[in-house]
Amino acid sequence: GSFDKFSGAEFVNAGCFSPQTSLPSIDLLRICESVGSVLYSKGAMGYVSVDLIAFKNIENPTSHPFFWAVDISLEMTDQTAICFFFDMLMEG
Repeated sequence: GSFDKFSGAEFVNAGCFSPQTSLPSIDLLRICESVGSVLYSKGAMGYVSVDLIAFKNIENPTSHPFFWAVDISLEMTDQTAICFFFDMLMEG
């Protein structure tokens, strides 16, 4: 699942918007497959969450935003559980 988080204070998650809109036309499947294949080659299996941070290109504000991967969690995080719960509520 993908979503945008917003903060109420610095580094404090105040909520989420779903689906994400910060990175329009991003190929999430390609990012997930790329990260997943590297982790699998290193022996990691199970739940994986990747946090991306997006920011505007100040040199060309009309272009696609930049993004960085800032965290990888090899466990079921709260956000992962929320995505599964929402999927169940919406009957997949």
